[in-house]
Amino acid sequence: MQHVERDEEEPDYFLTLGSCLAALGKSEEAIDNYLTALPYFDEDEKFDLYNAIAFEYNGLREFDLAVEFYKKALPFADEPDTLYHEIRCNFLSAGRKDDALAFFQGLVDENPLNSKAWSNIGDIYRMMGQYEESIDPYEYALSIDPEDLWTNMHLADIY
Repeated sequence: MQHVERDEEEPDYFLTLGSCLAALGKSEEAIDNYLTALPYFDEDEKFDLYNAIAFEYNGLREFDLAVEFYKKALPFADEPDTLYHEIRCNFLSAGRKDDALAFFQGLVDENPLNSKAWSNIGDIYRMMGQYEESIDPYEYALSIDPEDLWTNMHLADIY
């Protein structure tokens, strides 16, 4: 068996080790390696690393930390839909419904045409059993993107 030399100046070493440890179910050790690699990358190169860290925290049921790292990845996401879903689920798993609503409300305050943020507001209300409150955000999301299958299905369920 060959021994791999530890190269403290090579971030790929930490990424690879972190990935291997994650695959072995050693999330805490994986996170340590990912965090060690972070300073070696420019901000715009950290998207995958932030996601990997958030994913491991999610698996450890450290939902608040998962949200923190998914939020850090968000500015670099080409398609933020999956991150929105993960952020919403982690907020709700942490019992932070009001924070989830505030987060997505902040997104629509910044960009009122963000149909996915509107849809997530509707989802949060729906998941809380507040069906009346979910209708307006869903309808607004559909006025922006009438082809959104999931929003159409959720609104149909409510009606």
